[in-house]
Amino acid sequence: YLLDFLLKDLRPLNIPDHHLPQTPVDRLEKIPEIVKKIIEDQENSRFDRGHFAAFGDFSLNFEFVYYVIGADYARYMDIQQSINLNIYRAFEEKGIEFAYPTQTLFMAKNMDAENTVK
Repeated sequence: YLLDFLLKDLRPLNIPDHHLPQTPVDRLEKIPEIVKKIIEDQENSRFDRGHFAAFGDFSLNFEFVYYVIGADYARYMDIQQSINLNIYRAFEEKGIEFAYPTQTLFMAKNMDAENTVK
C-alpha cells in the first residue's frame, strides 16, 4: 500500500512506435535519443526507457515508457499530446517514416491453365 501511495501521482505511458523496415540503420539508431530528449524536455514527465523492441510483421517496433507527474487527467492528456506531436515533428524533420500495415502481392507473368485461380 505504501508503494501505491507513493506512486499515486505518477501515470505511466507506453508509446508503441512502428517504423518501415526500409528505414536506414543510422536513422533507427537515432530514434531512442530523439524520443528521450522530447520526453525529458516536457515539463511534468519523467523518461523511463526506450528500445528497439521487436521485428514486427510489417514494421520495426520501438517501445518507450515514461511517467506523467500529477493526477490531473486533462494535464496527462495535454502532455501526451504534446509529446506525440513533438515526436511526429522531429521524425518528419529527420525523414523517419512511421510504418502502416502493408502487404506485397507477387504475380507470375506466365501462368498455364492448370495454375490459374478460378
